Amino acid sequence: MSVADEIVAGYGSVQAGQEAFYQDLHEHPELSHQEHRTAGKVAGQLAKYGFTVQTGIGGTGVVGVLANGDGPTVLLRAELDALPIREDTGVDYASTVTVQGADGHEVPVAHACGHDMHMSCLLGMAKLMAASPGRWNGTLLALFQPAEETGDGAQGMVDDGLLKGIPAPDVALAQHLLPGIAGTVATRSGRSWRPKTASRSPCTGGAPTPPCRRTPSIRWSWRP
Repeated sequence: MSVADEIVAGYGSVQAGQEAFYQDLHEHPELSHQEHRTAGKVAGQLAKYGFTVQTGIGGTGVVGVLANGDGPTVLLRAELDALPIREDTGVDYASTVTVQGADGHEVPVAHACGHDMHMSCLLGMAKLMAASPGRWNGTLLALFQPAEETGDGAQGMVDDGLLKGIPAPDVALAQHLLPGIAGTVATRSGRSWRPKTASRSPCTGGAPTPPCRRTPSIRWSWRP
């Protein structure tokens, strides 16, 4: 059994708590630059696992540092924000949140892009790594970025001095949910999911994705 297999073998002990945390995040989504509750919940979990936590980076950004001797520094990243979309899944923990949007109008809010799952997965990994210090060496950075949906959250963290307050990562890893076969992970070499241009376009009539069918406009991105 590899070291990674040994660490992941402990997942059964964290699964229930991870699922409960995901459902809480899903039920209480927050728009870009408004992720105060979400950031607080994430920071609290990281502190509980033994990470040194920094908050308020670029607004609501959070980063946890777990040092475990000499070795590479690895950054794992997830996003904090949700979308101005109404949820109609019917699940018990569905979002019914509405807030005032940037234009002053009341808008529904939902985690329609999977950021709640991204955060829960990253926190699950953080807990497993913190519980297995004898199986790895190096520094783990758990970073939670605000305002991914508006495209300015990452730069905001950098401009606020992020890289002055953490060790320089040797590698940075992110994840994103996609429809696919359960239990599989897709990878590719080179660039992937890298926005090239973006614009806002009205979305009416037949639409290619479910979110478009529930909201009058959606941000479209073209990728190389």
